[in-house]
Amino acid sequence: MAKQQNKSINKIGAVCNDEGKNSMIIFYTLSIMKVKRTGKFFNSVKRCGIIVSDILILLLLMPFYQIKTVSSMIKSNLMQKHGLECSSNVFYDLKNKAIELRGELKEARKKHPEYGLTKKQMSEQLSKQRDAQTTGATKVLEADIKKTTSLMNMLKSALKRGFWAEYLLSDSWFCNLDLIKFISGIQKRYNINLLAMAKMGRCYS
Repeated sequence: MAKQQNKSINKIGAVCNDEGKNSMIIFYTLSIMKVKRTGKFFNSVKRCGIIVSDILILLLLMPFYQIKTVSSMIKSNLMQKHGLECSSNVFYDLKNKAIELRGELKEARKKHPEYGLTKKQMSEQLSKQRDAQTTGATKVLEADIKKTTSLMNMLKSALKRGFWAEYLLSDSWFCNLDLIKFISGIQKRYNINLLAMAKMGRCYS
């Protein structure tokens, strides 16, 4: 399966002027990207739980712009369950592979105030004071940070570590004025752009 997926990815890389053929290859590749997560790395383009819709625009744009290889940073909001949401920052190179750079668990108290637990289970949870310097204390603080803020922190960390990307790809949920200002502020130094879907009726100025 992985070999078949890589073959299709290479086909997309070798774009041509036949729009019909390109579209067929793209949608065929999307149809076989349904794989499960295996540790920190994944066996196909659909890695770290990236929703197909997050990369659909990228794939559809490639034939029209004659792009043969694309490196991008993708911020995806992953599935939500029992009041916890997982957010990941991913380095994604269409020609090679995706690498999960950072992941955080987020609390979603409004929708799941009990986090999927019974009252008895809630009362039996381990509760203790953690040293502020420990990993556990850091994770607790991260759970309450806004996902849009975490995105910018994750991106700054990745860039400092030497990961380079042509642009940050995001869905409309993460597109806001703060993110636009942030990318504009680092664009000259890191030569990174923002590709995102803006919310309808929203003015960013």
